[in-house]
Amino acid sequence: MNNLALSRFASRKTVMETIMKPLSYARRGARWLMAAGIAVAMTPALPALAQDKAPAAAGQAANPESRGINPELGRIVPFFTKKGAQRSCDSVEYVLSFGIRGDPQDFDRPSVAALLKATRLDFKDQLPHGLQIVSVDVVGDGTGASGGPLPAASIGTSAGPNDTASVSNFRISASNLDGVGAANERVITFRITAKIDHAAFPAPATVDNQGLMDVAFRRGPATTIPSQDPGKPDDGDFLTGVKTSIEIDLTKCNPPPPPPGKECFKVERGTVDCVPGGGAFIYHMPVGPEMGGKWVQVSTTTPGITIFPDTQQVPAGGGVLNWKIIGASPGEAIHLVVTGIETYAGPKEGWGLCCTQTIDIVIPRDLRCPPEKQHDLKVEKWAEVPRCTMAGGCNFTITVTNVGEAPYNGKIVLDEVTLPAGSTLSSGPNPPWACVPGTTPMTCTHPVTTLNPGASVNLKLGFKPAGGWQGGVLRNCAAYDYQASGKPLFGSQQNDRGCASIPICRRGDRDPRCQPPVEKKVDLILKKRARIPVCTPDGACYFVIDIINNGTSTYHGPLTVIDTYPGGAPTSSTFGPSPPWTCGPNGPGRFRCDNADIALPPGASTPIVVKAAMPANYRPDRVENCAEVKAIPGEVDLANNKACASERIRHPNGGQPGLRITKVCDGSLAGAALVSCRITVTNAGTAAPTGPVRVNDAATLVSGGTPVAIQTVTPDGADWSCGPVPANALSCRIPGAAMTPGTSRHFDVTVSGNGVFENCARGSFGPAPGDDIVYPIGQACAKGGSISTIRVEKTGDSECQPGQPCSFEITITNDGPNAFSGPVRIGDAIGIDGVGRLEGVPITSIDPPFGCSPEPATLPASCIAKLTLGAGESRTHNVTVVLPGLAKLQGAVSGQNCVGVLSPNTPVQGGDVLSSAPANAQGDRGKAYACHPFTIKREVKIQCSNGMVLNSAGRCACPEGTTFRNGQCSGGGGVIILPEPKEPKRCVLLKGQIRTEDGRCVCPRGTELENGRCVQGEEPQEPQCTLRPGQYRDQDGNCVCRRGELVNGVCQVVPPKCTIRGAVPTQDGCVCPKGTHLDRAAKACAPDRQPPSQCRIRGQVRNADGDCVCPKGTEVRGKVCAPVKKPQGCSIRGQILNKRGACVCPRGTEVIEGRCGTFEDAECAPGSQMIDGICQPIIRRRCPVGTTGRYPDCFPIRRRPGLEINPNLLLNPNILQQLVPQRQPRRVLQDPAGANIQNFKP
Repeated sequence: MNNLALSRFASRKTVMETIMKPLSYARRGARWLMAAGIAVAMTPALPALAQDKAPAAAGQAANPESRGINPELGRIVPFFTKKGAQRSCDSVEYVLSFGIRGDPQDFDRPSVAALLKATRLDFKDQLPHGLQIVSVDVVGDGTGASGGPLPAASIGTSAGPNDTASVSNFRISASNLDGVGAANERVITFRITAKIDHAAFPAPATVDNQGLMDVAFRRGPATTIPSQDPGKPDDGDFLTGVKTSIEIDLTKCNPPPPPPGKECFKVERGTVDCVPGGGAFIYHMPVGPEMGGKWVQVSTTTPGITIFPDTQQVPAGGGVLNWKIIGASPGEAIHLVVTGIETYAGPKEGWGLCCTQTIDIVIPRDLRCPPEKQHDLKVEKWAEVPRCTMAGGCNFTITVTNVGEAPYNGKIVLDEVTLPAGSTLSSGPNPPWACVPGTTPMTCTHPVTTLNPGASVNLKLGFKPAGGWQGGVLRNCAAYDYQASGKPLFGSQQNDRGCASIPICRRGDRDPRCQPPVEKKVDLILKKRARIPVCTPDGACYFVIDIINNGTSTYHGPLTVIDTYPGGAPTSSTFGPSPPWTCGPNGPGRFRCDNADIALPPGASTPIVVKAAMPANYRPDRVENCAEVKAIPGEVDLANNKACASERIRHPNGGQPGLRITKVCDGSLAGAALVSCRITVTNAGTAAPTGPVRVNDAATLVSGGTPVAIQTVTPDGADWSCGPVPANALSCRIPGAAMTPGTSRHFDVTVSGNGVFENCARGSFGPAPGDDIVYPIGQACAKGGSISTIRVEKTGDSECQPGQPCSFEITITNDGPNAFSGPVRIGDAIGIDGVGRLEGVPITSIDPPFGCSPEPATLPASCIAKLTLGAGESRTHNVTVVLPGLAKLQGAVSGQNCVGVLSPNTPVQGGDVLSSAPANAQGDRGKAYACHPFTIKREVKIQCSNGMVLNSAGRCACPEGTTFRNGQCSGGGGVIILPEPKEPKRCVLLKGQIRTEDGRCVCPRGTELENGRCVQGEEPQEPQCTLRPGQYRDQDGNCVCRRGELVNGVCQVVPPKCTIRGAVPTQDGCVCPKGTHLDRAAKACAPDRQPPSQCRIRGQVRNADGDCVCPKGTEVRGKVCAPVKKPQGCSIRGQILNKRGACVCPRGTEVIEGRCGTFEDAECAPGSQMIDGICQPIIRRRCPVGTTGRYPDCFPIRRRPGLEINPNLLLNPNILQQLVPQRQPRRVLQDPAGANIQNFKP
């Protein structure tokens, strides 16, 4: 047992080793060595790295070679622990251990020894107030700076007398100098004994402090490593630490004086015997009856001896008290201090001292006690899986084994610590273990049990790493808790703790063995950005909404986006592209965009461009636009579904008018003679303009620049005054007083639509009275003309029958950028080849109606309806007609149904519908005109002669009971004259059906009738296979042989054929003959050979065939087995290696913003440009130092001469000696012309 546990001053808190963070040994070792400056490259950046306390990236930690660290040194891990306890009423003791831990073979390398020798160590420890250092002992695997013994410690004064211990300029050795400790450790131990100042601790108190170790490499900057309390959690960073705390309690050391009249008790010498079971001695001390019911305390001043227990109560009438003596040897004299204590009433209730006696006892030399048998629990932990994922499956097994010689009885409590913190249990614990809480850190308890020597119990736990953790390893540690288990310290405390780690496998890791499952995720990301940094002068702001599929599968379905303006509603807001997006107002300053059906693969995005026209009285300096995409089914993370962006908006100076001019032309219709345009002037300033406001308007053809006449002008008030029309240019003016702040005025003009034109309006105001300055207010242009923004499409039935309904669909779409609202003329007619236009074709229905008054009832039709369509909006009308019977038709003829949506003043001529070039028939109307061709088939009745009738197959045959004789049907010797057969009833063609020759209405091949229309049918089932002799049909419908295989249509048992050269077939398969073995490389049986006694290449092992091979994951490099170098991965996310080993993006993607993606509208922010798919800042190079100009046109700067002589100095006779320069080394002078001149000084 540890002596510390038997003292009443010892802390009963479990002492554990430092619990590291989930960092690999390589990472922790590499960071320590980097902090000390030990690296092969010895780069100047190492001192800076030594001061960085932030944890290194997981990828850098896992591969020390990438940071310039020697792989051998990367496996050496430092540790610095400090423990302490109160030893008696007068002293405390601290034990500090500084060392390194690693592979024993690394300590034998000369390079490691040399680097450790070059690393200077300085130790310092300042104790808390009230403690005065008495002695400092330094032992272990350390040397002085010159290789001699460790330097002596010095005791100094910092905050109090003799409170600081220090050891300067020493080294830690790679050799095991003291011959103790583990083979993989080198440790230096500092043992500090300090005296307690009783005046500083009037009441129990807890004090804490920390030891410091300065590490410096070859006189470089020092890095300070603080000590760590092994009983407290460690954050895994060696540059931080937790102070060591001890409790100092002197309440029983200075009891009050006894009450008067009390006598001291008598102490009689007793006997010494062995403790039952051995391992210690027991002192039987007789106590008289005068101490009955009172307490006796026994302590010792003999070093290394411990008395247990420290206090006992005397039974009534006296008796014998048994004291256990630990640490004594036969023949040793022990000095005992016996104190009798009783409780009495005084100034304050408490302990009172009766008397103190001293006894010297001697352990008999012939008393030989057998060693005490003791139980000892060992905690071991290992990983059940080589790798796990963030979804869980990080399974560990903890084994608690009794490695002692005596049985263990009681409950077993383990403290479980898993890093990262917050990791949860995904499986376990196995009964009868119980763990609380469900997240780490936790406590696992096994109920009371008995573990005989060698017996063990297992605890199985599975963890899921905490969400959002970016580390590379999950580390789990378990330690036996003495206090929670209700046990004092026993056995060895070096095996009470076990740790294990499991690497976390993530998507994108470069480790080829890492194959994590694809995490199913449904997530959309909405990003918003300003398309331009500043809104246009007329108040137009542009934004872009990007919706990105951040999930793992393609999303197919509807999407809804809500767009808002928190700072104030705009005058209007338009969205594109449309289609597929349909957008409109959804409340004040709120707009809604819907996409009925969108397909977004993982990583793909779709943009929405927003144009907001802000009102003239908008006062904030920035326009903020926010958007939110509604959640889709299965989406959980909604935090990234919202985003905002802002643009700066210009405001005129205070007290000044801010006039803006805009112009919009209505959508054009084919055949329209006039196009209407509106010019609007708005005052967004804070004052009315001084002087009149003028607007000059003119239009010219886009092709050629010919002026276009303005036919009419319609102002919005009488205060406008405009010039005469028609005219090629128009000037209108309005008094400046009418344009108060926030006012918007307009006038409409109509322009001839005989071609595509551009209409521009320029504005100005002034001059003010007494002034001659005219201020321009800008220009606004809009296009219009004969190109129709209304597109019409015609579809319908491909085959029609006379007298039967025939349906056609008319789709009208607004292709323009603005909404269209106005009257249009709709013309519709049907024409037949060889007949011409059909007149009076009845219309049975128009769904929905055109809006004409009245609606047309027959074709050809021509009516005027009001059409209202938003930008990109479509409307579909279904027109059903009945074609008249045409007697002239024979067989199949072609026809077409044509429709036009034109200007109201454009007549529809019926003959146009038969033109083979409809686009030119109405004056280049283009998309405002459409036709749909169809076929008309007229059936010919089959007539039977000579008394025959049509049978069910549609053929002529004699009636039942008659026969065909002499060219006619006859029966009973006479001629039977039968009536003509009645015409069968015709079926009605449904949508998609065709009529057969026998008059039946059927769906085409591959389709079937469903809900009154022909739809695509299901795929036909594959025909079943034909069973052959000896075959049967399995559950998948395949024909398989019961034995053997199918040969020439019959199942036969074919003897096996061996593909391995030299193998022979047997009932169990192909095997190599006796005396041979399978050579996998040659794929043949090779003769056995006696393997050599030892593999010649270091690190090789023998496989199942007896061959010397390198272990898995290693390869022969030189004359040793070395780890296989991992192939270098691609630095850009999403890239893959092609056949030539180059990093490329998958087909269909490109490098966009540092990764492979499919963004089609990626834009760079101002000040950057797109280079190789990545937005990179624009770098303007400057001329080198000593030159001037603009790169690359740089030229040297002419400097003043380096030697100037004052003419007055020439009068001094010693000046020539002063001017003679001393001998100088060779240097190079820079000639202004650019040549290098070699100058030698004499």
